[in-house]
Amino acid sequence: SSGINAEYGDLGPFLDPVDSSLEETKDYYTKIEKPMCFSRIEEKMSNLDYFSTPEIVADLRLIFENCYKYNGTDAWISRLACKIEMTMEQRLTMLPYSLRGK
Repeated sequence: SSGINAEYGDLGPFLDPVDSSLEETKDYYTKIEKPMCFSRIEEKMSNLDYFSTPEIVADLRLIFENCYKYNGTDAWISRLACKIEMTMEQRLTMLPYSLRGK
């Protein structure tokens, strides 16, 4: 919704799990094996489910990989994901290599 996008900017579409009750995304969970979103990462952090920084980075990358896989690379949402991913990867270069994962 516009409220979420206004508050979170470009991250809005990636905050919550994909709503498979919508016609355009009804097959999402049959095509995407490991769904991930920012709210799930936040939940996992709160529950202390992560044991290392690379695990968090892997889940962040999974958000974008899932987006490209489901929507194709030319979709507007994939272009948005690419923009966010490039910013994230630039920030990750400031971390020691061992923390970056992949």
